[in-house]
Amino acid sequence: LHDGELSYWKKRNGGSNPVALPEFGKDAFVNPDFEGSADLYAKKGNFILRVTSPKGPMAVDALKAIAKKALARL
Repeated sequence: LHDGELSYWKKRNGGSNPVALPEFGKDAFVNPDFEGSADLYAKKGNFILRVTSPKGPMAVDALKAIAKKALARL
């Protein structure tokens, strides 16, 4: 968990083509290839959730499932 704005994280870790994830809120995104891993960022309240996994064909789907459960608990 981080605090701050998603725009900062998007500039820093979004890569050249971050994928928008409107189902996780305004400005939520995933970078499916960040230095060998996949990173998802979403915001709830004052907290920014970052979920990371090794990249691969099912990485984004796995990150979405984890983020959905985590955001429900914030």
